[in-house]
Amino acid sequence: MIQPRILRQRDAPAYCGMDRNRFDHEVRPQLTEIPIGVRGIAFDRHELDAWLDEYIATYGRPGRQPNAADANVRPKVPTRPATRVGRREATIAAHAVSRSAGSKNVVAATAPATNAPPRKRSAFERAMESCNEITLSEPPDRS
Repeated sequence: MIQPRILRQRDAPAYCGMDRNRFDHEVRPQLTEIPIGVRGIAFDRHELDAWLDEYIATYGRPGRQPNAADANVRPKVPTRPATRVGRREATIAAHAVSRSAGSKNVVAATAPATNAPPRKRSAFERAMESCNEITLSEPPDRS
């Protein structure tokens, strides 16, 4: 793909790897603006490259060199964390079990296994439970 010689103002900050504010503050004052049409502004890619080369030469640092202590340390191997069932997943599973058993006491089936007091259900949860009870009940006789 051929790189364009000039870059529009909206594309120049990304080309330099920075946000527009930093570009306008640090880079733009040192570049020649090329007008495009009535309102368009562009910058010469070679000028941007020269500015970036100068910036790297001035502020760049060499990469971190490994030392002898780092050579003896084995890198950590990422391990998969143990699967933890949250309260929501436990509630969904208990609800499914109670549905299959035909139990209507869903709240008792979803109580946490700890000795902690049961948490209050929100109005949304109570409304959803009543909707589920209506849905699960037998349809009305329309004779």
